[in-house]
Amino acid sequence: MLPVAGRPVLEHVLAGLARQGVTRFHINLHHAPGPIRDHFGDGGPWGVSIRYWEEERLLGTAGAVRAMEEALRNGPFLVAYGDTLRRFDLAALRTCHRQRRAEATLLLYEAPPREACGRVELDAGGRVTRFLEKPGPGLTRTPWANAGLYLLEPAVLARIPGSAPSDFARDVFPAMVADRARLYGHPGAEAVQDIGTPERYRRAETRREEVRHEALS
Repeated sequence: MLPVAGRPVLEHVLAGLARQGVTRFHINLHHAPGPIRDHFGDGGPWGVSIRYWEEERLLGTAGAVRAMEEALRNGPFLVAYGDTLRRFDLAALRTCHRQRRAEATLLLYEAPPREACGRVELDAGGRVTRFLEKPGPGLTRTPWANAGLYLLEPAVLARIPGSAPSDFARDVFPAMVADRARLYGHPGAEAVQDIGTPERYRRAETRREEVRHEALS
């Protein structure tokens, strides 16, 4: 709920997806869920429906999604981290996913060499050959970084432990690479602003006009 360019970060994320045709949202809650429920309600002001899920204990990025299995097992679904602003074409991501018959497609962006972020190596066909969560200097030369948004098939849910904490970047995606699963990258993010740390949040607030353009385009 931290404001960036005058609006909560999560509102930027939700509104941006709604403008591209996403109408049903599942929001995972843990710390201080009340303000989020109060602000978004049932999603009506944004023309969407929202269902809330509350974690009693933290299950990680993937474990939280597995807990929503009953609502996600009937078709492809998006996972979007709520602390990252992105500008991208959802239709292009869907086309890439369908054409490659992917089990999972990761939205990627080109990051500066020294930026601390998850790095993704691809082969000539766009298949993920290596996934490194915030590697140290010199461990990879790939320019492609994880934008924190994934288009997943329900089959991915079976790859997530049912009760133990699990993370997409540290557990699920590296295991899919090892299994030679149909895991692909789509370098389609035109702009990405991660506000997940105090330093990055301050950077976003000092770039208010640029962030507003990135979040609301």
